Amino acid sequence: MNLTSTKDLESLKDFYSNYTTKSNTEKNLLFTYYLEYEMELTDITIDHLYTCYETVGAKPPGAFVQGIHDASSKKHWLDTSSLDDIKVTHNGRTHLKHDMLKAEVK
Repeated sequence: MNLTSTKDLESLKDFYSNYTTKSNTEKNLLFTYYLEYEMELTDITIDHLYTCYETVGAKPPGAFVQGIHDASSKKHWLDTSSLDDIKVTHNGRTHLKHDMLKAEVK
């Protein structure tokens, strides 16, 4: 999986730096959104999300899988009915586009 920029795609690091994430739940949402909507990837798995943490240099949570389930069951931002096909829900898209803080431009 190539998470670097191309002429048509912003890199994951650049996309991630556009937002201020307050929690690992928000990171899981942001990473899934990037993979699903920016990269147009299907069949997103836990391994994909773990790779995203490593790519941006963020420490993965100790209860990694539980955090992904929490984004689904507590926040309703992700559809984790299949951990071999994780998707962003309408609530997740709305939170990312309207409620997550944009990082300040330096």
